[in-house]
Amino acid sequence: MQEDKITKLDSDELENQPHLAALLKRKQEHEQEDQVESQFPHKLLEEAELGNKFFRCTVQVLGLSHKDDNRSFIYVTDYTSRQDFAPVYFKQPTGCTVGNDQILKVEARDEQARTAMSLAPGDFVAFRNIRLMVSTTNLVTGRIAGNERLIFKLNPNGTGNEDLIELLQRKEEWDARLEAKKAVVQNATKKSKPPKKVEKAREKEKATSSKKSYETLLGRTRSIREVQEYSRCPWRFYVRARLVDYYPLDLEESVILRCSSCDKNIPDQFNECPDCVEDMADSSAEPRYCFDLEIQDEDGETLTVEVRRKENTLLGGLEPAVLGDDFEVFEQFREKLSPILGNLEEVHQGIKRNKIVKPDTPFAIFEILSRQDGNKRGYEFMNHWLPDGDPEEE
Repeated sequence: MQEDKITKLDSDELENQPHLAALLKRKQEHEQEDQVESQFPHKLLEEAELGNKFFRCTVQVLGLSHKDDNRSFIYVTDYTSRQDFAPVYFKQPTGCTVGNDQILKVEARDEQARTAMSLAPGDFVAFRNIRLMVSTTNLVTGRIAGNERLIFKLNPNGTGNEDLIELLQRKEEWDARLEAKKAVVQNATKKSKPPKKVEKAREKEKATSSKKSYETLLGRTRSIREVQEYSRCPWRFYVRARLVDYYPLDLEESVILRCSSCDKNIPDQFNECPDCVEDMADSSAEPRYCFDLEIQDEDGETLTVEVRRKENTLLGGLEPAVLGDDFEVFEQFREKLSPILGNLEEVHQGIKRNKIVKPDTPFAIFEILSRQDGNKRGYEFMNHWLPDGDPEEE
């Protein structure tokens, strides 16, 4: 019987020793990982510092966009949130329940871009040497680069990685919390149908609304009191509330004229800026949306929210015009507002006739942006989402 011989392996002749080559590769990756882990702390995305601060994190991949061999974008979440994440748009996997404030766009360069090509939505990965970058508009993205391997795919069925275990727990808690909120809303079914014009407008709004769903955002809503007490500004919030009033009381006055020359509002009695009209060959008057919404949450707290932009889910890009002079645009404007307006026009008409009309408006999720205006804090309407059926107050 011939005994097996023990042969000394030579690391300089790996081309003839595939098993040794694989072993040494795993050893090198492990050493690199240990070295990086000893240098930078592991952080949640919500607590990571901005700028040139490297850290480690454990995340789930939601989407990928490969530009070339040296540049890819990886969309990830660790199921924490922060309101300064840059907005993202990508084809989300079926069943994805997270929104912009939980999704970090990571730019992968060099060897990391090539590693990203082997990833797929749903994968769990560990990032080493990642950092958060701030754009000129104060929005945050991630960046990871270099020729060392810094992206490691993780096995969710393993039990040895504590950071991965905590990520899976956060995901499970998030999914459970979302399902619980959805159940509450579904159980609060309306006992009566809304007016036909409101119902029709809601269907139209649902067909043209943003790709974010009402159900997705339910788990991230805050109360109005929490919004008002939040210290950081500017900041983006989601609030579940209903419209209870608007100003000016006459919707036709929701557009003002602003001078494109001196950038001042033109008084109501003028069609041109009285300070600049003699110096301008053409009209300097530009119509601008300028109206306020008063919203009320389930706790009865109210907040005034300004509407100044046309690019949002409420106005849908409708160009502003002097509404009192353009009946067609005014009707389009009223139709745009009707999904959240309910019967508030009738309420205002009742005030003029000394008649009390009870407001009847649907709940929606409002995205609002806080900003500091001198010593006061203001809030601007950004977007809104309506459910398939709006729960009615008990």
